[in-house]
Amino acid sequence: MLFFIDKIPPQNSEFRFTDEEQRHLYSLRPNIGDTVTLSDGKEFFAQSEIAGADKKGFILRVGEAVPIPQNKNKTTLLLPLLKSDKNETVIQKATELGIDEIVLFVSENCVVGADKSEKKSQRYEKIALAASMQCKRLFLPSIKGVVSFDEALDILAKENGFICYEKAEKLLSKHLGETT
Repeated sequence: MLFFIDKIPPQNSEFRFTDEEQRHLYSLRPNIGDTVTLSDGKEFFAQSEIAGADKKGFILRVGEAVPIPQNKNKTTLLLPLLKSDKNETVIQKATELGIDEIVLFVSENCVVGADKSEKKSQRYEKIALAASMQCKRLFLPSIKGVVSFDEALDILAKENGFICYEKAEKLLSKHLGETT
């Protein structure tokens, strides 16, 4: 069981979740002594043990905070704005696959406007959080707001990336300089 919290409490302290998280933990039907992993999604995680329960919910005894192993090869997904709930599906699956950063961008053929997608950013973060919990991933991907297509290509040029597009050489020549 993995839960994300803002900050890892001190070792051997008692910790309680918020009401929503308590309901989620209760739905998993844990027993006293079961292990629960707490992560801040960025730097540290701690193995905790369910020490008890009362009317307010479960009480966790927090273990030692351990640094989350960092991926040496940061992976960024440039995601054009898609219709309907397709962005949500892509964000969920990309999170489960281990993508470190997701950058949404507007392209020439986007039907969805940037203003609509910015309103959905909190929804996208919740989807990434749920997907991380589902696959027991200790860190959360960062989801960047909507950028222009040229800004997305600049991001690609700064990182060691690739693009899957049949006319990529012509498109990228102004961002990458001369191509080979």
